Amino acid sequence: MSSPSPENIFKSLHEIFYTRKSNDVLEIEILLPGQGPLLRDGCFIGITKSALVKAFIVARKNFLHHVTRLNGSSSLSLEAEGEFAAIPAVILLFDCEHTTACNWRKRLVKASIDKYIAEGDIDRDGLLDILERELNLITTFVCSPLHRHTKSPTLWQHRLWVMTERLKLQGSALHEAIFLSLEAIRNFILAEFAIVCKAAELHPKNYYAFSYIRQLHSTVSNLSTRMAAEDVTDVSPLLCDLAITLVEPALKWCLSNPKDISGWMFLLYLLSHEATSDNEEQNMIQLRKMTMERAMHFAIKVTAWKGESLWTFVDLMMTKFGPTVLPATIKLDSDQMRLYQVEDLPVNIDTTRTKLKSESKVWAATARWRTTMHLIIKSHNDEA
Repeated sequence: MSSPSPENIFKSLHEIFYTRKSNDVLEIEILLPGQGPLLRDGCFIGITKSALVKAFIVARKNFLHHVTRLNGSSSLSLEAEGEFAAIPAVILLFDCEHTTACNWRKRLVKASIDKYIAEGDIDRDGLLDILERELNLITTFVCSPLHRHTKSPTLWQHRLWVMTERLKLQGSALHEAIFLSLEAIRNFILAEFAIVCKAAELHPKNYYAFSYIRQLHSTVSNLSTRMAAEDVTDVSPLLCDLAITLVEPALKWCLSNPKDISGWMFLLYLLSHEATSDNEEQNMIQLRKMTMERAMHFAIKVTAWKGESLWTFVDLMMTKFGPTVLPATIKLDSDQMRLYQVEDLPVNIDTTRTKLKSESKVWAATARWRTTMHLIIKSHNDEA
């Protein structure tokens, strides 16, 4: 049986992206050579590497042809150029860092937004469909078992751009329900965090995914606050509220993936937000203590965990907020506590370590997180 031609493989893959509904999130994986070349079962797509290469070559040729034709066009939209819009999707499936293909998708989306603003509130549902389709295409890429796509800075930045454009429209044009109440905004940021978590599970230590959710957290807080009152410049209340909302799911994810330093650093980022009211301040203090208590319980009692990522988080929490964030069952003496007084750190850390080393060979470790780990484990064992 002869294998399909490159043109036929491209047409099949192009058809999948072209006919995809706006709310469809596909799952794409690379098949072994003998399983393809292209299989589809509902939203599940499988394609061999060789077939994808063939599709890319044809897609690139068609893309350059369309770009030459469209460069002189003053009117671009995903609706008018829907067939062309699917070609960059095929290219991005092969090469997620193909900035030209990604920028053309930006250009098509921006043209649709500009057309909507110029013509007024004529086709609101059409623009929402375009934005949803674009976001779900990126979700397809970053949440599929495609090794490079899950950690692609180009794709995550493109998603942030689409989200930012979508948010900018809320105050003047779209008024989507997901941004019209505090509870809706919380649910929105939680849904985005779930996408980040899936991508981070597929590609551990996914800095770009967690960087995206940090930037989105800040962007949502800024733009949503401005929508509520144009003269408001302090975005801290919403920033802190959304941070508090994300702490519990972030902690659960970190405890399920204790080796992932990116997750722990995102959790530290959330817990570092300053409260704007006494009530928020108390909530944040309790969250910090609760987080440390559960992290200590996991590390000491459940798993005897001695990995660097978790203990680096513990060390940074103690350095930033002091030893008072530790559970009540763990007590440090005055010399040990001085390790976590930031203003004294450069002077006292070596002296304190020298004293600790003399107590046991265990203290011979030089990494700061190891010192913290041994201090806490020793204190816990002494109290027990």
